[in-house]
Amino acid sequence: RQVIYFNFKFSDEKQFEEMFSFACPKFLSPVSPNFEQRLNFNKEAYRQQINLFLTEVKEQRILTEIRSYLKLYATLPISKLAAFMKKSEDEVRTYLMCFKHKMCTAKAARSSSQLSTDVDFYVDGDMIHIAETKVTRHFGDYFIRQIHKFEEMAHQYHAEARRLRAL
Repeated sequence: RQVIYFNFKFSDEKQFEEMFSFACPKFLSPVSPNFEQRLNFNKEAYRQQINLFLTEVKEQRILTEIRSYLKLYATLPISKLAAFMKKSEDEVRTYLMCFKHKMCTAKAARSSSQLSTDVDFYVDGDMIHIAETKVTRHFGDYFIRQIHKFEEMAHQYHAEARRLRAL
């Protein structure tokens, strides 16, 4: 997974275009060609799909960077995040809205009620408030419940053993 992330982060657009063109299905234009004009539009659907794909790749690169910064902080000023990313504050706000939108879209598409990412946030003025949504497991509570069950079973066993000895 780390290798994929490394390649995703540092690969150039041309590599993504090559991978997409190799793996994508053949796209057909939904409009019949105009035979009176001698222009070839059969590659237009392909170009449109590759442009959409490359736009999504650019967004995902930025959103991955934002997510990595958000995981480091509980609160973070937008100005500080903008300085880290070397972007303007308005651009960062736009990217945060995009990130939030992608999270909500992925959440709606999934059947479970879990978020698609392990970081959730909200913006209050110029401050980003971050909350990790990964639920920490309470192993201690689990082991205590199991110990109580074991003690109860042991008590029942000893009581039954005493009853059988008495007979």
